[in-house]
Amino acid sequence: MGFLIPFSGIGNKTAITALIIYAMLPMVRNTYIGLANVSPAILEASKGMGSTTWQILFRIKFPLAFPVIFSGFRSMVTMTIALAGIASFIGAGGLGVAIYRGIKTNNPIMTMTGSLLIAFLAIFFDAILIFGEKLLSIRKKRKYIYTDLMGV
Repeated sequence: MGFLIPFSGIGNKTAITALIIYAMLPMVRNTYIGLANVSPAILEASKGMGSTTWQILFRIKFPLAFPVIFSGFRSMVTMTIALAGIASFIGAGGLGVAIYRGIKTNNPIMTMTGSLLIAFLAIFFDAILIFGEKLLSIRKKRKYIYTDLMGV
C-alpha cells in the first residue's frame, strides 16, 4: 500500500488497488499450478479421442484443477480480509480503525475487539467457501453418476 501512495494518494482508491493486486498472486499461482499438474496421460487420451484444445481446457483441465484453483481463491479471500484491516492506516476505514484507535489510545480491549472481529470474519468466509466447495463437488459427482446411468 505504501508504494501506491505517491501514485494514487491516501484513501479507499489506494487500498482497493493494493488489495486487488495482492489478491491476484494466490489466484494466478494456484490456477497455473492446477492446470500444469494435470496428468499428461489424461491429456493424451483426450487428444486421442478427438477433443479440441478448448474442450480439453474446459472439460478436462479446469474440472481436474478445480480443487487447487478454489484453494487459491479461499486463500485470496482470507488474506484480503486480513489485509483490509491494515488499510485503515492509509485512511481507508473499515474494521482496522478499531485496531488503529486502540493502539493510538493505548486501549487493549478495543485493539483485541477489532482484531478478533477481523479474524472471525476471515474464518466465517473461509467456512462458507469450504461449504460451497463441498456443494459443488457433490453436484459434480451427482451429475457424473446421472450421466453414467443414462448411458451418456
